[in-house]
Amino acid sequence: MAELFAATIVQHQSGAIAEAERGYRQIIALFPDFAEAHSRLGALLMAQGKAPEAICHIEHALALRPDMFEALGNLTQAYMLAGQPGRAIGPASRTLELTETPQTRKLFAHCLGAARFTEDNGRIRGIALRALSEGWGRPRTLTGACVSALTERMSGVFTNRPALVPALVRAVRNEYLKCAAERCTPSVDELARRLNLSGRTLRRRMAKLGINCQSVIDDSRSCLSQELLRNSALSIDEVAGRLGFSDEASFRKAFKRWTDLTPAEYRCQVRARTQLRR
Repeated sequence: MAELFAATIVQHQSGAIAEAERGYRQIIALFPDFAEAHSRLGALLMAQGKAPEAICHIEHALALRPDMFEALGNLTQAYMLAGQPGRAIGPASRTLELTETPQTRKLFAHCLGAARFTEDNGRIRGIALRALSEGWGRPRTLTGACVSALTERMSGVFTNRPALVPALVRAVRNEYLKCAAERCTPSVDELARRLNLSGRTLRRRMAKLGINCQSVIDDSRSCLSQELLRNSALSIDEVAGRLGFSDEASFRKAFKRWTDLTPAEYRCQVRARTQLRR
């Protein structure tokens, strides 16, 4: 079997596609639980545009060997080829966790625009924020997913029940985060313009909800600063710059007001809690 598999790989690599496909299928017929053969056949089928069959074989390979790096990368690409980018983010993130390289970061960033965030995938949200803060891809490609990630978390700023957060508050946060991703610090009037409202109308509608518009911006800024300190490798000075502060001292003062901690103290606490959980 080892000789047949090696010969089939040579055929595959030399471009003898039909022969390689026959070889992989023969091996699988003889050894149905040979994960590498399923993975490589899936890759070969994917190259021929046969995404559904490719996915079946690669998923079978991963059922046999869940942390098979090659199969995870192949499955990510097969899902994308099949027009299922939302499913691709899972194997893409696992590939990144197993081996972080420029290639795996690029693959994750490519899938990220289609990510959908729910309460049970905070792990992916954290990686998404790293992708944005560390520039793994084009900002516009990453912004939508990261905004989705952050607005999901920020829904707890005024209440522990996200569904009760007024739609207007969520919209203001959403637009603030889009601005932050573009590295600009919006005023209330700028946010209103993005929402196709006048500044006066936005302030009046927020007042009817008993909420100050500037406080939503400040809370969003605070949450974003905490996310970046937790989930990115940015220095404190770089985080300050991303949030629109003129210098680190101004950021430190604002962060202290928000959390009663300096950015450095906050980051140390996060790291200590992470160590305790291990």
